[in-house]
Amino acid sequence: MFLLAVIFGGLIIGFFCSNVAEEKGYSGVGWFIAGFLFSFAALIAVAGLPDKRSRKYLRQIAENSPKDQSNKKFIDFDYKEDDADRLRKLDEDYMDNMDN
Repeated sequence: MFLLAVIFGGLIIGFFCSNVAEEKGYSGVGWFIAGFLFSFAALIAVAGLPDKRSRKYLRQIAENSPKDQSNKKFIDFDYKEDDADRLRKLDEDYMDNMDN
């Protein structure tokens, strides 16, 4: 009975390790075996692994971003002086309405 519980527990932990590993971009089969053999130690190890997909995505963002953004006031659009005047006017109108 004890052996059956250990095997069943190993299968469950192996399943969780496999799911976590696949979500992070690692081999699900290898981590299933590790989870079955090493139980909670493997689950803790796979939870601590870095996410390959997010690291790849962040690297792509970093490589494709503009290098020099020091001359831009706003990142999402080109800054123009008339935009600053328009925003200043809107701000003044808003403050005037707050006083009333």
